[in-house]
Amino acid sequence: MRLSATSKSKRDTRLEKILEDVDFTRKQQAPQVPMLADPLLPLIEAIALAADKRKAASIQAFRISHLTEITTFMVVVEGNSRPQNQAIALAVEEDVLLSFTMQPSKQGDAASGWILLDYGSVIVHIMTPQMRNFYKLERRWKDAELVDLSGIMTPSQAKKTSSQDDDSFGAPEDEEQAEEKEKDEDDPFWQ
Repeated sequence: MRLSATSKSKRDTRLEKILEDVDFTRKQQAPQVPMLADPLLPLIEAIALAADKRKAASIQAFRISHLTEITTFMVVVEGNSRPQNQAIALAVEEDVLLSFTMQPSKQGDAASGWILLDYGSVIVHIMTPQMRNFYKLERRWKDAELVDLSGIMTPSQAKKTSSQDDDSFGAPEDEEQAEEKEKDEDDPFWQ
């Protein structure tokens, strides 16, 4: 089954409009620990390295502990196919288990386009570019602290991630430009 921008249902269009109209402002509190002194930083780096090892795209990590009590960090990565999403999830699970002896609560699967690995203080989202664009998690957590992963990523991935950092928290892409981009791109995930 192949979905395109023209085959969106009324429900999807309404949901997209609702998500666009919601203002996600939160009461900010100052983080208690400086970013570089955070004890969870090695775990975040291990997750990013594992995802990078499986050629995940747009790897970003955010500290959101000052915005919510649910978790401390969120990591968002993209995979372009079901097998790649599954490989990224398995690589993250294996590396974290070996290095930190932690196992996640897992939700979703590669077929859904979104896999969530919940380590309690760290939540990892492995998504297709289309799911990531639809849910816009970065926009929902726009007041989050971005973790600098450029020093640990492969050079090509670090360049991609740092060039996207400027756009992640700012104004959303021009709607016409986003629609044109969506029309022009074939989604290999659904093929």
